[in-house]
Amino acid sequence: MTSETHIEIARIALFSGDRKESKLLSDELTTLRPAWQIITRPQLKDFDWTHIQSEIDCLLVKADSEKKALSLLEAITGHKKAELPPVIVVTSLSKKQKVREAVNSFNLSRLYVLLDDSDTIISALESIMRAYRVEQKLRQVNTLLSNLIEERSKTLHEFSERIRFLTEFSSDAVFEIEKDRTTGISTFISANRTACSWLGYSQEELLQLPFSHFLEPAAITNITQLLNTISQPQEFSLELSLKNRNQERLFLNIVIRAFESDRGLRMIAIAHKILSPEFSLSEHASESDYEQVVSHIGQLMYIGNVDTQQMKWSGAASQITGYTIKHLNKGSMREWRKRIVSEDYPRTIAAINKAILRISSYEVEYGFLHKNGEIRYLEDRGVVLPDHRGAPHRIMGTIKDITEKKMEEEARQHLEKELQHTQRLESLGVLAGGIAHDFNNILAGIIGLTDLALREIPSDSFAFEDLNEVLHAAHRAKELVQQILAFSRQGDHERSLIFPHIIAREVIRLLRASLPPAIEIIDSIDIQSGAVMANASQLHQVITNFSTNAAQSIKGGSGKVEIQVCDVEVENSFSAKNPNIPPGSYVRIAVSDTGHGMTPSILARVFDPFFTTKGPGEGTGMGLAVAHGIITDHGGVILAQSRLKKGSTFEAYLPKITDPQITESLVQSGSADGRNNTHILFVDDDETVLRFASSALPRLGFKITLCKNAEEALHAFAENTDTFDLVITDQRMPGMSGTELAAAIRKSSPRMPVILFTGFSKTLTEKDQKITGIQTVLRKPIIVRDLLTAIRKTLKSPTDL
Repeated sequence: MTSETHIEIARIALFSGDRKESKLLSDELTTLRPAWQIITRPQLKDFDWTHIQSEIDCLLVKADSEKKALSLLEAITGHKKAELPPVIVVTSLSKKQKVREAVNSFNLSRLYVLLDDSDTIISALESIMRAYRVEQKLRQVNTLLSNLIEERSKTLHEFSERIRFLTEFSSDAVFEIEKDRTTGISTFISANRTACSWLGYSQEELLQLPFSHFLEPAAITNITQLLNTISQPQEFSLELSLKNRNQERLFLNIVIRAFESDRGLRMIAIAHKILSPEFSLSEHASESDYEQVVSHIGQLMYIGNVDTQQMKWSGAASQITGYTIKHLNKGSMREWRKRIVSEDYPRTIAAINKAILRISSYEVEYGFLHKNGEIRYLEDRGVVLPDHRGAPHRIMGTIKDITEKKMEEEARQHLEKELQHTQRLESLGVLAGGIAHDFNNILAGIIGLTDLALREIPSDSFAFEDLNEVLHAAHRAKELVQQILAFSRQGDHERSLIFPHIIAREVIRLLRASLPPAIEIIDSIDIQSGAVMANASQLHQVITNFSTNAAQSIKGGSGKVEIQVCDVEVENSFSAKNPNIPPGSYVRIAVSDTGHGMTPSILARVFDPFFTTKGPGEGTGMGLAVAHGIITDHGGVILAQSRLKKGSTFEAYLPKITDPQITESLVQSGSADGRNNTHILFVDDDETVLRFASSALPRLGFKITLCKNAEEALHAFAENTDTFDLVITDQRMPGMSGTELAAAIRKSSPRMPVILFTGFSKTLTEKDQKITGIQTVLRKPIIVRDLLTAIRKTLKSPTDL
């Protein structure tokens, strides 16, 4: 059994006539419970009693006699203006019984007498204070509940009064009926003035009569069956004929809300008078006028006979269905229902049949086969009306074409899914970039130090072979990080005007050499297609990833992979469905296959990083994610379509460069020797990278000063400005970043060359590099040879003022 936890914080007021005794007891308590606050005063009158009663957890009285205990308690209770916290009297063993008998005369509900022993006092104080705090919380909750109940009761009373007033003086008849669960008899339990007036009874008389008393004999069976079908709370409406006291027929439209009560099914009804069923529209308005109004509002109206299934139509028939009114009037309900699309048919018929059974209204949407073969979406609203016996007789309704609304709703849902997908990929990109930065710092140390170790040991040793495998594995990890950076669009790749059809042809040659003969490669490349501004190696990677994915989808047999490159003009209609592609000129790159295809759930995640349906060792799940990142970073859009067992198509749309002036220039980088005794200021917050630098650079003949952050580097540079020849700095560091450090160094030494040595950084523009003084951006991880090449190139290049 576990002991209760200690009360960490408590405020205790200590009363004693002896200051020395108070100090001694206070010290004992705070020694055992350092966090407790013991408040003592020389005299009782010095205590702030208002403060004690509101914030003190316990009153502790130290008394060595019953007389002293009585004196202190009298003083305490004399100040009592509200309920006191628990009061504990501490005395000696010999006086405990007498003190207990003496203090019993005080009417305090929480008064305790304890032995003057520190452990006993601590244990009792914690138990008593814990109980007191629980009691206080319960009282607070009870107070809140009481206030809430009072407030809600008042609100409920006001609401009930408003409802009573509105009901009683309504011009419609409002009444409640309850069907007894045992007898099945439905009786009135309330009725407003209008209901009593229409039926010709006082409220007292009405409440004594069953509801069936007011029904016509022929309607009693149908209405009883209708009420018996109601087994759960619901709302419905019907037209019904009731007899009043004078046997006059009242034709009513009644809206009923049914719900369960303790005794049975209770129904509240609102009824208003309508014209008799014999009332004819032709007596008051011409049929042509009626049809003209219906046609102008673009709706189709119908009246049908439930028994004969005959229908009469009017309104915009040709506009909605493609058929004339005459053609529709020749058919029946069954003929209309035959043109409802199969996937919507069961749901539509069930809704209408339910309304017929309950003599209520319905509202349903369904696809309808237009005369021209198109599928149009219709909104059908109708109501079933009874005859004078209460049986379903007529069905009336209106039909509206909602195809355009339906298409807009589908387009909106598509846009929402695209937006959610884009936001998810952007979030994953930010996460991937952050991971790449940390991972590159780790790889920089592994690759650099392994490369150094290989230089120091014989090439024919086992250790050399093992370290060489470590280096190869680290380089594979480096390639994976580059893929992550490509997905997160943080790579540093130069772009130029290139023709995608040339790169696609190169990919086709590689595919034909590597894929089995059973897979046919179809070349649908337009060699007249235009140019785009892109990085050639990245575009090669995108087409290769598309093609590899297509080939892998064709399992265990023959199939086709088609590669297309062509110019396209994106129209407004296509852009409306794909809002990320504005209207304009594009070069379209597409790869299609006849593979197994994908389900919609897999297609929705196909561009997520590390998502793959392949088995272990068959893929990393980064190929399509990288392709998505590259195309998006180039200002293009990537799309995917797939049908299970039919194949897939991946498309990339890149903005076309119109009338390009293509020029080529090769940047030749020299291999000048580095200067001996070159002094390098090396700045990085990662210990592994610093260790690599301290091991590699001195071996290459460089003098090096290491700093862990930008502030330390600025201090070292200020003290030895003339001794440094080059600065190499990381980008992401606590406090000041690498670009900020470069800019600060440039202010004091404009000609100082700077290399940005980083695992993750957005591409610096030429303007950014000029402002900060950065000449070279070097990406982690690298081997010693690459670092040496970058240093030599930077030292050889002139530095702009």
